[in-house]
Amino acid sequence: MRLPILILHILGGSIGLASGAFAIAIPKGSRLHRASGNVFTIAMLTLASSALVLRSSHPKSATSYCKQHHHLLHDLDRCARRPLHEYGPA
Repeated sequence: MRLPILILHILGGSIGLASGAFAIAIPKGSRLHRASGNVFTIAMLTLASSALVLRSSHPKSATSYCKQHHHLLHDLDRCARRPLHEYGPA
């Protein structure tokens, strides 16, 4: 049971790293940037949720992890929804 979740966790992290690097490399506001940002968000949600499943045998660690990543995902969502003019010149 643990191995498929671990594979999912590793794939989520790998896809997140690749799509995040890609999103940084292309101009903000383009269709490709938004698509790669959406892939990044889904990959990070997959990574975080699979980590919670993997850590379910340690309730204190899982609770702490969940609190930390809830704030991270909230900040990422706020940043992604900011209008382009709020970032200033490129």
